[in-house]
Order: sequence, then structure tokens, then C-alpha cells
Amino acid sequence: MDEQSFLLILTSVVAAGTILLVYFAWKARARTDATARGSPALAPTLSRTVSREADAGPHKSLNELLYDDIVSVTAGGHESIPLVLEEGDRVRGVVSESDGYTFNAYLMDEVGFGKYVNGRRVRSLWSDEDVATATLDVRIDANGTYYLVLDLYGKQLDRDISVRLRCSKGA
Repeated sequence: MDEQSFLLILTSVVAAGTILLVYFAWKARARTDATARGSPALAPTLSRTVSREADAGPHKSLNELLYDDIVSVTAGGHESIPLVLEEGDRVRGVVSESDGYTFNAYLMDEVGFGKYVNGRRVRSLWSDEDVATATLDVRIDANGTYYLVLDLYGKQLDRDISVRLRCSKGA
């Protein structure tokens, strides 16, 4: 085999490898394989609380970081972030999808969250629907556990949603 044939074969193998890498990276990102959706092990649950909870105790500072993380939400499902808040707290923040896809976001109290999980009509303290970025600014009127719900009802693709919330006292 001469050098020119060897280089042609090597170039073809590298090109094919690159195409396969790009394909599998795209496939992993899209996560829309119909067989995976049909698998009971991968089926979205009706209600799941994000494992990283917000600070469970009273907030000590005047402007405290309440939550800062990326939340993965399964298409058609939702994720919830529990927030222990006090009367007079002001919760501000930004919730955004990393690729610009839309989602729904709601902030509700514990009673409202129970209704939401059971498929009943809910009046939320704040909501923004079918948006790629939402800005939250809400004053809390009673002590309790509140839930930021990230909802993908009717959506076809999973989402990675960035949540950054701050809490200030009496501001």
C-alpha cells in the first residue's frame, strides 16, 4: 500500500469517526428516542421534588441566595423546588432554559401545590407560561413552604432550566 492510499483511508476513518461522535452527541442532547419514552423505568413521574432543597431554616442575611442550580425537567412532566419562606420575604430571581425552549413556571403555597399535584385548578402567587426566561419578584404574605414549579405540560423535549433565586427581608 502506498502512502497516498494510506492517507486516504486514514482521512476517511477520521471523518467517519467525527460524524459518529457528532451524531451521538446530538442524539444524547435531543433525548427524544421513542423507545426510551415507552420504557417504564424512564417514564416521567407525576410529582418529584428536586433533590437539592433550599435552605430549610430562617434566612439570616438581608439578601440571601436562596437557590442556584440547573434543574432537568422531563418532557410532559414537572419538577418542584421547595422553599421555606417567612412573612415579608421578597423572592426575586430569573428562571431560564439553556437552549431557549419554552416552559411554564409557577410559585405556589403548600395547599396550592397539593392541588396542582392532584390535577386540580390552582391559583398561584406568581406564574409565567410558555416562556424561555421568566423574571420572578414576589412578596410572601405568610410563613410556610412554597414551591417553584417548572412545568413542561404538552412539551415534546426535555429541558435544562437554570434557577437563580434570592430572598430579601422586608425589602
